Amino acid sequence: MDSIKVGIYTLNFENGKLIELYQNGVKTGLCGSLWEISSHNVLIKNNTCDFSAKQDGDRAYLTWLCTDFSVKASAYCENGLLYLSADVSGDIPIDSFTFPLFEGISDFSKSEDSYLLVPYQNGFLVKDPIKSLINTPNPQTFWAGRGDGTGWYENDYPASLNFQFCLFGNNERAFYFAQYDTQSYFKTIGLYSYGKSAFDYKLINYPENAGATHSYAMPYPFVFTQTHNITSGIVLYRAFAKTMKSCEKGTLRKRGVNERLKEIDIVAINHSDLEFGQNFSAFEESALLLRDMAEGKLMLHWYGWNKQRHDVNYPEYIDRTIFESHSPVLFEQSKRFSDEGILKIPYVNARLWDKRGVHWDENNVDAYAIRDKNGNLLDEPWNVQYADLYPICPCTKFWQSKVADFCELYYRKFSFDGLYIDQVGSFNATLCFNKSHGHPIGGGKWWCEGYHKMINDVRERVGKDAVLTTESCCEAYIDVFDMMLTLDFNFQELCKFLGSPENQNSIPLFKMIYGEYGVTYGSHLSFNMPIEKYRFNMARNVIWGILPTVALDRPDVLRDSSKAEHVKVLRQCVDFYKAHRDIFLYGYIDELLSIESPPHLVTFTCCGKDYDVTAPSLFAAAWSFEGKRYAFGYNFADFVQEATVFGKSFTADAHAFFCAEL
Repeated sequence: MDSIKVGIYTLNFENGKLIELYQNGVKTGLCGSLWEISSHNVLIKNNTCDFSAKQDGDRAYLTWLCTDFSVKASAYCENGLLYLSADVSGDIPIDSFTFPLFEGISDFSKSEDSYLLVPYQNGFLVKDPIKSLINTPNPQTFWAGRGDGTGWYENDYPASLNFQFCLFGNNERAFYFAQYDTQSYFKTIGLYSYGKSAFDYKLINYPENAGATHSYAMPYPFVFTQTHNITSGIVLYRAFAKTMKSCEKGTLRKRGVNERLKEIDIVAINHSDLEFGQNFSAFEESALLLRDMAEGKLMLHWYGWNKQRHDVNYPEYIDRTIFESHSPVLFEQSKRFSDEGILKIPYVNARLWDKRGVHWDENNVDAYAIRDKNGNLLDEPWNVQYADLYPICPCTKFWQSKVADFCELYYRKFSFDGLYIDQVGSFNATLCFNKSHGHPIGGGKWWCEGYHKMINDVRERVGKDAVLTTESCCEAYIDVFDMMLTLDFNFQELCKFLGSPENQNSIPLFKMIYGEYGVTYGSHLSFNMPIEKYRFNMARNVIWGILPTVALDRPDVLRDSSKAEHVKVLRQCVDFYKAHRDIFLYGYIDELLSIESPPHLVTFTCCGKDYDVTAPSLFAAAWSFEGKRYAFGYNFADFVQEATVFGKSFTADAHAFFCAEL
């Protein structure tokens, strides 16, 4: 047996495989063969290589000498964290290189309170993940990762995984798995289970010139520790996050918040009623009603401005045959909103081209579309009845110019106040093997760099006052967007999503990690929701620093006298956000508080079955802002409660927000 010690960690090897990892002399239960290589679709495993380990001060160097190649890895400890990285070289072509590979992770699976923190959207805590996520019988919806119900789950970064860490643990301890990659390279996280009590973890790394190169060195380390709980893991990642390239411009306080954004008190989205946005008279009526109800500055996230169905005619999104006739009408509609002090942010898409609808051959789009390693285009099933949608490579000058062109055209011609540029921050980076695009085929950091070039071009065209937003909250793009749309609560009743809604809870990762660096809004919540569900989601959003966001309901719904309690909650949320705007914009959540209080039960429906979400009736988070800490919370109970947080006692009125300086 080979044993090496780096800082507080001891790694024991047998026949080149990790058989035990100790932290502070205590077994973690982590083991595995550590690496594998995909070479022209053949999986090469760590089975018959000569292994050696060498200690050099606080660092260790591991070497596997194989027949046609060698793998070399290093390990060191810094600030209590174990850093691992590796490279491979030899006579074999490399498609991908998996490192690390941990196998048979099982300790936590024996506990009923096991969880996996999945950094999808704003973050989800999946309960009993081996059963509910990895071994779910339901195929995964294609935009939330990959998995066919046979014991595996994969997802990619950057976007749809928005952060480069996950936590697997229970109420006593958690494994912290992270990649400290400041440049946002392609990578895949894979979870694979061959039973109901254990799973394998893989970090799959992709070289530039994949399939052709014979050498690859990881340009970032994998980082591990065993930590106490969810909060301590998030604190660890927050310390790294500040070194991301996307944070180089500094915090919002330093680089400045968009002036229009400073005014916004409430956002309305008509995504759940796409046709409504085409009916301007009623749409305008609802916007004015909502603005007056909320008594706040309204921003419209507008679907239907193009006067046609959604998800067709990309990239222009508006049919060229009606563009000229509709333009003066749309300009007048936009002006009417402006006269009422309402901001308009129209939908556009920066990923897809509708082959069925808009001049594919005329523009030779075949040459700029993403192609897989077999040379095939990627047909995505978004709206198959009406469109044939293909992703276009963001690294091509053609696509960067095309998106910047229509963004500038719409922004200026129709006097919009910004643009919602869909899918940049939400859909997973996709390996592209089209050699004519000017980027390395396969892996690298070109995907993120391509989108940065694109959005920076858009910004230069439309100016600093335009509010630019995108879906989801991927850390790689916080420096180019003013706002990011998080839709976690709209997944509460969506079947076949991650571990299924009844087995998972949202967690505000973005504001816990990047609260000082970015702004989020969402989800779109309707007056048609039962009041308890509406109150719970609206208040929780605000406590978590998410700008109050609702669905733009139709006028008859907003005028319904039976919705008086919904109006009251809406006003509560807008007023509380306005009162503490600076903290929500420039501070961050440093802890989700657990205040002793009766449980609060909210019932949701998924796949035709009801399930309950239980939360403390005194629901709160601790915020840090300019050296001070505040407890922001909401009393979901219908009675007054007395509470104590860190020695501070206060009274929480029934169905009301509370705030206490800690």
